Amino acid sequence: MKQLIICLYLSLLTPIAFAAPKPIQHVVFCWLAEDHSPADVEAVKAGFAAFSSIPQIANMVIGAPLPSERDIVDDSFHVGVVMEFNKAEDLEAFMVDETHKKITTEVLAPLCPRAVVYDIIE
Repeated sequence: MKQLIICLYLSLLTPIAFAAPKPIQHVVFCWLAEDHSPADVEAVKAGFAAFSSIPQIANMVIGAPLPSERDIVDDSFHVGVVMEFNKAEDLEAFMVDETHKKITTEVLAPLCPRAVVYDIIE
């Protein structure tokens, strides 16, 4: 009987202990200064594109807002990025990666006075 109880208990823990990591979507919206140029927009996009050398990023999409007349849609940002990470630890490693820190400090922060970030787990 004791062995049966132990087996039942372990079977309940197995899905937790061996659960696959959940993918993370790291979503960034950037607003450039009011007097920005088209070259500034391209520089921000190029800065994000340089993140592709960071191995923890599983997938990345960089783009501009789709203009919308719907009140619920915020299309006021200039550049949007969605990065996918296979697990939370990959996002954590990305955040301290030297390439990420350098590009954020030298390119993105000076050109984007406002940014909003959302991290979403599946």
